[in-house]
Amino acid sequence: MNNNLLYNKEEIRVIGVDAGGTKTRAAAFDGAGNLLAEAFGGCGHVILSYDTAKSSILSALRGVWSDSCEFIAVGAAGASSAELSGRLSEELTAELGIRTAVMSDAELALNAAFGPEADGMLVISGTGSVVFLRQNGTILRAGGWGHILGDGGSAYYTAMTALRTITDLRDRTEPDEILERAVFDALDVDSIAGLVKYVYAPERSKADIAKLAPVIDRLAENGSANAEEILWKSADALSDDAAAVLRRSGMDSVNIALTGGHITHSDTLRLNFEQTLRIKTGKTCRLHFLPDEPDPAYAAYRIHNHT
Repeated sequence: MNNNLLYNKEEIRVIGVDAGGTKTRAAAFDGAGNLLAEAFGGCGHVILSYDTAKSSILSALRGVWSDSCEFIAVGAAGASSAELSGRLSEELTAELGIRTAVMSDAELALNAAFGPEADGMLVISGTGSVVFLRQNGTILRAGGWGHILGDGGSAYYTAMTALRTITDLRDRTEPDEILERAVFDALDVDSIAGLVKYVYAPERSKADIAKLAPVIDRLAENGSANAEEILWKSADALSDDAAAVLRRSGMDSVNIALTGGHITHSDTLRLNFEQTLRIKTGKTCRLHFLPDEPDPAYAAYRIHNHT
């Protein structure tokens, strides 16, 4: 639990749960929508393991639980099917004795950003990436195919683009020593051979690679031309997905929320993304970017107030 938040447990009215593939976060809010407390659990992806996901969700919920709670909203990765969301909703409602709505993590984030009914686009760029657009109650998407098949503009994509830039410059006998040294230091390797060994190690995860993204961002801020080009490529890939969804929707105006650690912590990537998307949509669609990142768990408050 976040012990920096001082609150009276009896003030809790709603709890929102954002259950992702890596961790689960439960956040409790009062009747005015103020965040009171938060707690965390493990993997909440219901397709990877339903029992593990349910256990993670319950663990996080118990960390902020109060008998004064009136409503719970859960957004779980993999819970896009009515069968899975319905099953989990029934089981949580029965176990906790509180009305519990279960939806996909994407729908939860859309509700947090725009409310339960309003149209809007959610662009997620963290370790992975995906774009969701809600239009008249229907959710369109692009990207989110994982680090092997897609996730353009994600932290992993940025990191892999950087690694390929390093090897490509080596092939052309034009190595970027500043870029190489920053990447070597971040991965704790001391040579190009060590870099190759690190990347191809059997135990290597996408998160291990994705941690390079902030390194590239700092280099770009300090004027590295190659780092700036890498972030332009990421912005281009992410805006391709966003533009594709907008073309399919035919919308001429849209509100856009940005979330995910990569794009919200990188001013360069965010500005590049906004610029490239405006170029790709031209005059066909007016883009309105929300100034703040939505808290997915806040959807619980917005849904409760709407019903």
